[in-house]
Amino acid sequence: MTLRRTPGTAPIVTSAEQVVTARELALPKNAQEALRKGRERLYEKRDPASSLGYFAKVLKLSPDFYEADYYTGMAHLFQNQFADAERSFRAAIAASHDQYGEAFVGLATVLSSTNQFAEAETNARMGLRLQPDSWQGYLELARAQLGMNRAVEAEKSAMEARQRKPDFADLYITLVNIHIRMRNSGALLQDVDAYLKLAPNGQYSSQIRRIREQITSAKPSGEF
Repeated sequence: MTLRRTPGTAPIVTSAEQVVTARELALPKNAQEALRKGRERLYEKRDPASSLGYFAKVLKLSPDFYEADYYTGMAHLFQNQFADAERSFRAAIAASHDQYGEAFVGLATVLSSTNQFAEAETNARMGLRLQPDSWQGYLELARAQLGMNRAVEAEKSAMEARQRKPDFADLYITLVNIHIRMRNSGALLQDVDAYLKLAPNGQYSSQIRRIREQITSAKPSGEF
């Protein structure tokens, strides 16, 4: 068994974590308002489709505001529109002259979700070069490494993510997959308990409970 994290639960910066930047403050007032409404629709109302028009308005008013390309990419990613998401993240990277770490991480998410793990690793590392303390970057690096069957490296990267963001439930799905691959029942039990504590009714909770039953009822053989 491998638990697959859907793009809608990809590691993202939530609205609560947003920091108003000087670039945002330099936008025209109507662009600032469109950006605010777009992020509200995307992150708070969880309505990515309706957020796209607001980000398009920001880009029309301020074409150099590459952050709007990033948010457009996230809106597409939430809807499993991988090709559109990839185009938007690449646009943000190009417009920022390769200086926007979030866009590299977003692109890594798309690439791992479409099984392009080697390129995903490259982009996750680029994101971490620009933002060395990014828990999202470490998590995407772990996903890419696991996709290339480098479980030991993936575990190290995922632990870096956990150290920075221990309350992100879906992080433990990646750790579950890593420890299934490594057949580490002790660590796996810690992963499933952490997930269930954070997300007892999460989208993976029924699968996670079955895994827990297998661990505790008998010594598991092979992968779950």
